[in-house]
Amino acid sequence: MVDQNGTEIGTATDPFGGMIVRRAGDDAVALFGSTGGLDDEITFYHTTTNCTDPRQFYVDGGSGLAYLGAAHGGALFYTRTIIPGPQVPVVAVERFEKGQDATQPGVCTLEDHGSGSLGVVTMVIDSALANLALPLRLK
Repeated sequence: MVDQNGTEIGTATDPFGGMIVRRAGDDAVALFGSTGGLDDEITFYHTTTNCTDPRQFYVDGGSGLAYLGAAHGGALFYTRTIIPGPQVPVVAVERFEKGQDATQPGVCTLEDHGSGSLGVVTMVIDSALANLALPLRLK
């Protein structure tokens, strides 16, 4: 998968469904994309009411060959946690819209999401993704 200028985005592992795998150092990160890009809203989940705990994503399981994540601006966000752990209360979120800087702390909003299995988010700055020229396409 490349952008209009030929910038390499990753390997389209499921072109119909939009699954793309991109390297982040030694990690393979599975992302969703379309001709319209990679940036969408991104939400981080918290177990504290003031969002001072680490950012987390829900964990549904996985093979460990690639970690499920998201691209937002010039950064990749993913969790290396693949085995669902104990259910913990999810009480707050940080939500970022397209164009907002998710590398910085966001507004902490109290939202009761019940309980879930969470994994701590890893953030990797990936400047190649910051200014993709649309539409994205298969190479």
